[in-house]
Amino acid sequence: MLNIIKKINKFQIKQLAIYGIVGVSASALAAISYIIFCKVMEPLLANFLSNCCGMVVSYFGHTKFTFQKTHRFSPREFIKFSITSLIGLGSNSLWIFILVHIYKFNPEVGIYPIIFFTPMLTFLISKFWAFK
Repeated sequence: MLNIIKKINKFQIKQLAIYGIVGVSASALAAISYIIFCKVMEPLLANFLSNCCGMVVSYFGHTKFTFQKTHRFSPREFIKFSITSLIGLGSNSLWIFILVHIYKFNPEVGIYPIIFFTPMLTFLISKFWAFK
């Protein structure tokens, strides 16, 4: 474990921090959208729509700031990002289904896995595959 920590350089720490800032912005938009949408629709549909809102902020933010892409729009990269986002959506939906439909928690509880688990998963996929 100590060897892994030693291999982390300042650039990677900065990149992770920027990813966090962009991710928090996208997650905040998605969480607020989710709470609003839950008032008028089923939680899984609210999750899908709120994830789409967050995805737009996330794509442009990560392209410009986190992974510092200065080239033109790349359909291949966007497809890879979309697949990564779908994996995040799947993770979010699974958590919401378990918490809201199986354990009968308040639908707003469904945002906690979105805030903690999913960003870690999608950062790793983005860094090593989607924006590589």
